[in-house]
Amino acid sequence: RFGWDDRFVIPSLAAYEEPEREPSVKAIEGHLYLVHSRDADSDLYALFRVEKLDPGKSVEISWKTIRPQGLGIVSGSPQAASADVKTGTLLKRTTENGVDNYAYAAFSFAFGGNGPDVQKLCRNNWDLLFGNSPVPDAFDVTMVTDDRSRIKDLGRFGWGDRFVIPSLAAYEEPEREPSVKAIEGHLYLVHSRDTDSDLYALFRVEKLDPGKSVEISWKTVPRPQRP
Repeated sequence: RFGWDDRFVIPSLAAYEEPEREPSVKAIEGHLYLVHSRDADSDLYALFRVEKLDPGKSVEISWKTIRPQGLGIVSGSPQAASADVKTGTLLKRTTENGVDNYAYAAFSFAFGGNGPDVQKLCRNNWDLLFGNSPVPDAFDVTMVTDDRSRIKDLGRFGWGDRFVIPSLAAYEEPEREPSVKAIEGHLYLVHSRDTDSDLYALFRVEKLDPGKSVEISWKTVPRPQRP
């Protein structure tokens, strides 16, 4: 039984050498779980905590992905810490000589990047797109027909600053979210939501090359708690 602010050790959890059925594990409120999701196409570590259990009906969890080399002692809130921050680059979406650079203009927080290799993993179900709007140098989060995703500019913050992560409910039905301007030094919250995903991420614009590309730092975060 741990909270996200508690100090705890993340043990090693090797995947099976061959396909094998893992025994079921009981959902217990307040308990923290480690998952090593491994198959031919993916190798992902995640922590999740059971926040609320409605027996026989549903379970509410908070969660975060982690890196294998990060296994060990963890302390502090995953929302405030900068240890899990990663980086990425998105190109302005363009088509040249009949070639669409969509895989480099889009980004997947769920699979940790962009490009053709990530495109195969996410099956074109991206979380963020740059430079595809009539608004210059803007981000979009509506990309698939069942998208209910949201994005919010939180203002100018560094990862070491103290800031509040607000609740950002997804649309009830598929809806196009307005484009949001990319501004250097600004922090953004994304709630990526469709039939197949429900993900929260923070990203910061580190460098903007207008009309060409944007460099971001980012991390996935647990579902923000309502005030």
